[in-house]
Amino acid sequence: DASEFRRQYLDILARQTALLDGAEETIEALAEVVGLLLITNGLSEVQRPRFASSTIGRFFPEVVISEELGIAKPDPAIFDDAFARIGRPAKERVLMVGDNLGSDILGGASYGIDTCWFNPAALSNGHEVEPDHEIRSLSEILAIVGI
Repeated sequence: DASEFRRQYLDILARQTALLDGAEETIEALAEVVGLLLITNGLSEVQRPRFASSTIGRFFPEVVISEELGIAKPDPAIFDDAFARIGRPAKERVLMVGDNLGSDILGGASYGIDTCWFNPAALSNGHEVEPDHEIRSLSEILAIVGI
């Protein structure tokens, strides 16, 4: 039964909260100094429970989920919504960190904010968009923001 398989698959996916090495320590250090917001092109039924039970969920007072808005990165409208939720900070004070050149980095660059490509496998950039920063380890973000 395809619908039962989908339900079970999404339920299992929503319970997956394993983090990359150094993620929790990096997020915690960042949260002491900067505001954090998460934008995901994921599904609400997966992302909401996942972040609610994750050890880093508490550091993200706002989570913007594309499915809930009907728009996804790189659409500038999702960034408009995110900026409204955090009081419309100056764009030069915001850093978009992401692992997808086509949604995260293109979206952030098109919106006029600095971007940081998380590229642990040292992939070559096959897109026209160039990130402002490129990192292999999440802890490298700390130096970029001056921590």
